[in-house]
Amino acid sequence: LVVLFSTTALRLSEVCGLKLSSLNFNEDLRKATITVIGKGGKERVVPFPKLAQQYIQEYLSLRPDQSKQADKDKDTLFWVHSPRYGYTTLK
Repeated sequence: LVVLFSTTALRLSEVCGLKLSSLNFNEDLRKATITVIGKGGKERVVPFPKLAQQYIQEYLSLRPDQSKQADKDKDTLFWVHSPRYGYTTLK
């Protein structure tokens, strides 16, 4: 999360709402982007630096399987674990 914040200048609300489908991993940094819904519901596209791509890929390889979650939530990037509720989305 720290690398994602520091390399992309995303707002907290934008990071919490990130979807896997909004991440465009690419070796060509001109094509590596993140599409976010910002203030006022406006969509914006920000660069997705190589370092941030590497850490997100590592995170995805280590996070628990979310296949049992509702279809609408499967695209959510970040999950939190609550002893009471299990894995849930940040929003």
